Amino acid sequence: MNRKLKELRKIEREFKRKIPERVRIDKMGKMFGGIVSVLARNLIKDVGYSVATKIIKREFRSLGRNDAKYFIELFKLKRGSIKDASKALKIAALFLGLKLDVVGNETIVKDCPLGNEAIKFDEPILCNACLEYNNGILEEMLGEGKKLKRTKWIFEGDGYCMFTKK
Repeated sequence: MNRKLKELRKIEREFKRKIPERVRIDKMGKMFGGIVSVLARNLIKDVGYSVATKIIKREFRSLGRNDAKYFIELFKLKRGSIKDASKALKIAALFLGLKLDVVGNETIVKDCPLGNEAIKFDEPILCNACLEYNNGILEEMLGEGKKLKRTKWIFEGDGYCMFTKK
């Protein structure tokens, strides 16, 4: 394990010790959800729902790709490595306030702050922005066409979100 990853884990442990998980999840979800909600509402008003959705998906996928490049450099991750792609997604989840469980080839997100905000605003754009961000990371790590497929979705009444790699 490289030095930067060890430093991140140390920071994460200290962060978790000082700020309880429930507070972290709520704060990150509200912050990110609020920003994306305002952006989405203004875009919808200006260009319509369909175009706004396409713009948000494109931009968040691009953000994910750029962040993956940063993660590759900072944490010495290797493109093409499924193991390192998983690490990059876990690092991104930490920043987004998500708690991930990996079971086999599926990733489970329980008590998602973005999903909770999406339900509150009755607007799935938040969930779609998060999915596209993660798809951008996956594409940068594993190549074009690599995506996560949502198999369960809290916004549609499931108790959690579940994703598998396509």
